[in-house]
Amino acid sequence: MEDYVRKKTFQGGRHIETIQGAYGTARYQDYKGVKSYVGEGVQVASGTPKYDAVTGKITNYDALTFAPNATKTFIQDYVSRVHGIPEPNIMSKTFFKFREVVLTYELPTTMVQKSIFKKATVSLVARNLLYWMPDSKFNDVDIDQYPGESSINLQTPTTRSYGINLNFIF
Repeated sequence: MEDYVRKKTFQGGRHIETIQGAYGTARYQDYKGVKSYVGEGVQVASGTPKYDAVTGKITNYDALTFAPNATKTFIQDYVSRVHGIPEPNIMSKTFFKFREVVLTYELPTTMVQKSIFKKATVSLVARNLLYWMPDSKFNDVDIDQYPGESSINLQTPTTRSYGINLNFIF
């Protein structure tokens, strides 16, 4: 499934990772107007790529040689291009969620009989106490909201809540 929020925050330069590490260093250079970031990947060192007219895929890999990418660019341009495709934001739908815990205490009948109630209970309720995903970069997405293969809408983070329930039977 694609994390749409992650994709859009990267494209807009608002994701926290765009100001950390090498991205953060390059971000300051963007501010100064200097192309300084060299992204991952390769570039053609010799040969001319030939493309399939229908798919756009390179058809003559064997005639090409490649070298590590050495082209400097603005970090925001790079990030926007990379996150314009689904791959960097694809996540497994594997997760574990401890959805709800309810602890209920029934007041003793001797205590309740002195009142107008036949029965009274007090419950402590906690929801979404634990949420785990194998890839921590996607730790704030509630995957079980989206049963399909991908998400087109914005996801909401898993919300933890606590409460008290009072139940009185007359």
